[in-house]
Amino acid sequence: MSLSSEKCLCLLAKVSNLIGSPCPKVNKKSIASIHGSLQHVTVIYPRGRAHLAPLTIFLSKFPNDHILHNTPKCCLILLAWWSQILSLPHPSQSLETLPEVDLNLWVDASTSWGIRLCSNVSWAAWHLLDGWNSAGQDIGWAESIAIELAIMWLMQCGWRNTCFKLNCDNTLVIASFWKGRSRNPAHNESLTRITANLAAYNLSITPSYVQSSTNRADSFSRGILGHPHRHIVPQIDIPCDLFPFIESR
Repeated sequence: MSLSSEKCLCLLAKVSNLIGSPCPKVNKKSIASIHGSLQHVTVIYPRGRAHLAPLTIFLSKFPNDHILHNTPKCCLILLAWWSQILSLPHPSQSLETLPEVDLNLWVDASTSWGIRLCSNVSWAAWHLLDGWNSAGQDIGWAESIAIELAIMWLMQCGWRNTCFKLNCDNTLVIASFWKGRSRNPAHNESLTRITANLAAYNLSITPSYVQSSTNRADSFSRGILGHPHRHIVPQIDIPCDLFPFIESR
């Protein structure tokens, strides 16, 4: 299944107009219209189902078509997620179950040093820079960034239409991934990029919990690096949003 460029741009314009509207108040008709449109395209963006709940709740607050309400911040946040998703070109979704591939992926993070990714015998690591733990960025954020970087690598390797198992030792990060949201705003920003990237390449991941003692990426996330000849290729291009917080090692 796919969404035509015309329909995608039309829906993107509808979302963008609501986000950037100079008038803070909206009526039931405008919210019902955008809610219905977004609900319709969740067949293309299945993870979007987790980003509709605040809009559904807001819609229930209107007693009739004439009352005006201010758009809640939680709705603006979810609409910003949809805006980012809809900006990606050529959206599609396979009706078939995605084939599973096991690349032996492991991720981990430690506040004392940084982030690590392992795939079979290959590795990559990023050191957390001074000031990384600002604006609510905590260990959960760092663990989410580890997953995000793993997905960036899969994209740069050219993978599409595939499901991957990924080992992680943070249960809260795994739970937030399946819910599609977190109570931590910084974590949510990473989740937004993760779901956007997965949707763009029709990829899926299955995060699997492992104990820290058995996590192959654990020692590397604490600064004990592997052999340089086994550094992951291609080198991962990190998002510019992360430049102030991490650097590749």
